[in-house]
Amino acid sequence: MKSIVVIGSGLSGLVLVSSLLEKENEASSILLIEKNPEQLGKGIAYKSEFELQPLNVRAGRMSIYQHHPNHFIQWIRDNYNYRDSGYTEHSFVPRSIYGEYLKSNLDNLSATYSTRFQIVLGEVARLEKSDDKWNVILRNEKEIIADQVVLAPGNFPPPDLSAAHPEIRKHPKYFPLPWQNGILASIPKDKTVLFVGMGLSTIDHLITLNKNKHTGKIIAISRNGLLPLTHKLTGAFVPNKDELLNGCETPIGFLKFLREKTNTHPNLHWSAIIDGIRPYQNQIWANWSIDQKKQFHRHIRPFWEIHRHRIPEESSELIKKLIENGQLSIRAGRIKGISLTRSDEFILSYLDKKSGNLSAVTTDYIVNCTGSQSDFRKIDSPLIKQLLSDGHVVLNDLQMGILTDESGRLIDNKGNSQPNLFTLGPTRKGQLWESVALNEIRQQAENISNQII
Repeated sequence: MKSIVVIGSGLSGLVLVSSLLEKENEASSILLIEKNPEQLGKGIAYKSEFELQPLNVRAGRMSIYQHHPNHFIQWIRDNYNYRDSGYTEHSFVPRSIYGEYLKSNLDNLSATYSTRFQIVLGEVARLEKSDDKWNVILRNEKEIIADQVVLAPGNFPPPDLSAAHPEIRKHPKYFPLPWQNGILASIPKDKTVLFVGMGLSTIDHLITLNKNKHTGKIIAISRNGLLPLTHKLTGAFVPNKDELLNGCETPIGFLKFLREKTNTHPNLHWSAIIDGIRPYQNQIWANWSIDQKKQFHRHIRPFWEIHRHRIPEESSELIKKLIENGQLSIRAGRIKGISLTRSDEFILSYLDKKSGNLSAVTTDYIVNCTGSQSDFRKIDSPLIKQLLSDGHVVLNDLQMGILTDESGRLIDNKGNSQPNLFTLGPTRKGQLWESVALNEIRQQAENISNQII
């Protein structure tokens, strides 16, 4: 019987296991390895404490099954009073409910396929090649022989703030991980809180602070000071593929294409243009040179991100209210230093983007929401360090993830695709333009499962 080991039970791992078991191949056994029991099936983003934080994608697009797009909606109907809850395929359902959905599916898979699917709790410390198989070695020295291995670690913790020296990083009022359990509940309601980064994690925390009736000042800072824009229900845009690919041969051409289509389709919201382009983004990305990709990341990515990764209107209205009443202030600039006062407050200095002057803010707490670390050389994981050291994985050209072939097979330091070592999801960032959202993870999982089974 072929043995398949999937390392990581968050969204990427669960979607892959679901796709593998859907193939109904009795000649294979699957082991799902997870080091954190609390994250089984959910990962970090869908914990039970996220009761009010909504998904940033409508429920109708959140099925974990590629071929069953209504699976999540049907689960809601079966497990919640559908009419009383008001949830529809257009709803932005709370993250906690989506976490229940993920865990429920993992439990169902465990019960349905108990003869060939098992969950192993433990941390993988090393992968060692053994002829045409892999020896998967856990921290407790348990060894598992696998015919196929898939790395599905999901998102890693954010990088340390370079301006924060070790004394700051160890301070109890500095939170290096935005997903630590109950961090905001420990903050007195009248204290000032500063968030570094303005992505979706910061939005989630602002919702939590509002729920907690926080009265203190809130500051959010990023290099460009840009907040995610708002989802709108709109019609569909279906581009001409040849026109799209020819028009987007460079990052500048891509911008011109977006502007032209927005201007020539006045009845469509700009978000429809972006969503219509999405199926071709990775193909556009693959056609760009390394220098063009770097140009995109330096100059265009921050603006693309706020248009692509949008938030529900309710979340947007809350942010607007917090800004208008003076509780939330937005800063744009590059952080230059963080120091502590005698009264145990932080002083964060930054180079203001608009004025070019050095400015400073004082805060009681700092939360690092700068986004997942994608430079694998800086990731604190025994497995990742060993794989890099032994040459089983190499960084991609942008050093934003690890190098794979088109099918998701990892490429080693000799330039060879490894036929039985795969990865999917955030680990492929940089090589792919889109690789962290559920739609792309479903597609990658389907592709991998078709090759393995």
